[in-house]
This record gives sequence, structure tokens and C-alpha cells, in this order.
Amino acid sequence: MKLFYKIGLLLIFVSFASCKKYENGPAFSLMTKKARLANIWSVDTYFLNGKDKTTEYRQLVARDKLIIFQSGEFEYSESSSWTWAAQYIGKWKFVNDKEELEMTPDNSVLKTKTYKILRLKNKSLWLEERVSDDSLVEMHYLPNTEP
Repeated sequence: MKLFYKIGLLLIFVSFASCKKYENGPAFSLMTKKARLANIWSVDTYFLNGKDKTTEYRQLVARDKLIIFQSGEFEYSESSSWTWAAQYIGKWKFVNDKEELEMTPDNSVLKTKTYKILRLKNKSLWLEERVSDDSLVEMHYLPNTEP
């Protein structure tokens, strides 16, 4: 009987591990997707067409902060090493069976952006955006620890 119980648990574990939603995890989480997404995020690593361009990104964007609320709203701000800064608010929602994140700024000048979710953990968020036919951006976010 114990062997049957162990085999059953193993099958359940394997089925959960193989059915993960996002390419880079998690395989299983007790937190909802919305709860894992809601956080204050900053870009930790920036890739352009698979190449690490974090240094170049930080030369342009000195600070960034993405606040995502469970209510479906977000705030974004960034500042440069030079003299410009950007800040806007908007609405977000999951699309395509929660495999993508759509962010629509309240400012009508800015366009809605759709990101493929590669990883969605409570302390790690990886988003991918197709900027053009030959430009694919991947951003790895970590929780923002600045006040």
C-alpha cells in the first residue's frame, strides 16, 4: 500500500512539474498569478536580441520603477543620467490565456504594449517584447528595494 501511495504522489508531482505556464517557471505556486505580479519592480537585466545590454540600458535609463497593483492598475517611472524623466499610469491585464501582459497607459499619446511572460514568480518577473521584426527585448525584473 505504501508503494502505491508513493507512486501516486510521484505521478502528481511529475504532472504538475510538466504543466508549467511560463517557459522559466514557476512549475507550481500557491500564490495566484495576479498576486505574484503585484509588486514594485525594477529592471535588473536587459537583453536585446539575446545579448546582455544591461550596461547600455543603464547608460540611458539610470532608474526605473514599475509598480503593479492587484487592482489592474500600474505606475511607471524612469529617469535618465541626463535631464529627462518619464512617468505615467495606466491599466494592465492578462491576455492570451494569461501568457501575456497587456499594459495600456492612460495617456493617449503612448501606445498599449503587450509582453510575453517568460517567468512570473513573486520575486522575479521576466518579460519579452517584440519591438520590431528584428528586435526582441527581454527584461528581467527584481523587486525594487529603493525607498
